[in-house]
Amino acid sequence: MTNSALKNAIEKRLDELTDIWNEFAQKPEVNTLRWLIVPDEARMIDLFLEVQNEEISDIPDLFIRFEKPFHDPLQYGFSLRDELNAKYEEIREAIGQEGLAADWTCPPPKSGDIRTFIECCGSFCEYYAGLMEFLVVVLAPGDVAEVAAWEQWLLNIVSAELPPQMKIMVIDTVDAPALERLAEEAPDRVESVPPELDMPGAMEELVRDAPGNGPGFTFRRMFVTLTNAAAAGDLKKSQRAADSALAIAVKEKWHQMQVVIHMALGGALVGAGKNDDALDTYRRAEQAAHEAEAEDDPAGPKLVLQSKMAQAGALIGLSRHGDAALLYENAAVMAESQEDPLMALENWRMAAYCHKETKDFDKSWICGSSALSAADQMEADMRANSTLPYVGQGLLRIAEGGNDTGRIEFVTRRMEELIGPDWQDAVINGGQPS
Repeated sequence: MTNSALKNAIEKRLDELTDIWNEFAQKPEVNTLRWLIVPDEARMIDLFLEVQNEEISDIPDLFIRFEKPFHDPLQYGFSLRDELNAKYEEIREAIGQEGLAADWTCPPPKSGDIRTFIECCGSFCEYYAGLMEFLVVVLAPGDVAEVAAWEQWLLNIVSAELPPQMKIMVIDTVDAPALERLAEEAPDRVESVPPELDMPGAMEELVRDAPGNGPGFTFRRMFVTLTNAAAAGDLKKSQRAADSALAIAVKEKWHQMQVVIHMALGGALVGAGKNDDALDTYRRAEQAAHEAEAEDDPAGPKLVLQSKMAQAGALIGLSRHGDAALLYENAAVMAESQEDPLMALENWRMAAYCHKETKDFDKSWICGSSALSAADQMEADMRANSTLPYVGQGLLRIAEGGNDTGRIEFVTRRMEELIGPDWQDAVINGGQPS
């Protein structure tokens, strides 16, 4: 890499992660590094792991990321063994062509899943001992069926006797840590490190150091300042940055960018509990979106739709559910005209929710039924990952509240047709809209 004085903000933060890892790796008694990150640091951890597979990496360790879902604690180690074996088979021919030994054989499964995986890793470490100092097992399951069981499995492997060349890495979050017990019960084996990378500062540094000048350059700098200030809850700084960015966008007649700034500032205002001011700001976003639409900007209609949804959300924050319902209905019709069934479903769902809050169950039923019609226009995989289960639960509650057997049967049949018999399993948090 370049001299540290010439490195950009991202390279500097990669260096910080490298220093943290190297310091950890020098502690033979500790076998697990638990990153404690905030959301915007996740991508930097991913980038750090990606760099380790490149020739530019200065770390003499091999990092392998395992993403098999954690569903059965008794089978997870076996699935990790299979995943390592599969990854090796993918590269076997390539490393052989590079002149490296390529005939490692994964040991057969043993009686226990953790023992099986450890012995597999130990065999790999021994075979490639001259090519790496540590094999770093990055455990990042794509899905965790039960957090407590996942934490217990980790505690079991961390407490086991690992090969001296094997280290483990896991990722946890500061806001909602899931692995505190792991750190508390195995403090001599697990080191928890918050990298504290200040990613908002990195973004500002990148914009500040980028070559260029003119209104576009200044606008980008102000926009980054706005989003960072909004994320930090600094409303005054957000407003100042928004005013500066808007002045440029208005002068240059950048209608899309005006919408973006209004929406970002509106989000900051909502976060500060200023829903009245947010509502006004979102209305200005809609005005700018209509101006974009008038100039045949293809993004105009979508921006109008988004601004209406934002206004409705602010109205909910003001407990003006009746007004919000009308906006959501209007937005749903717009989404249908734009042939966007997902947005149509979402707006009909929220209109139904708002009518339910005003005790207008007839209108809630009508809007919920319209959401089902929107779902008919969606692909099956899109329906499965949408908020459709909440629609079904809302309709079912109305039907059950009225002891209407016909409606109950109708909702049950339609939801099973759209998602399947287990559709209610997808509903979380009591089915309340998020």
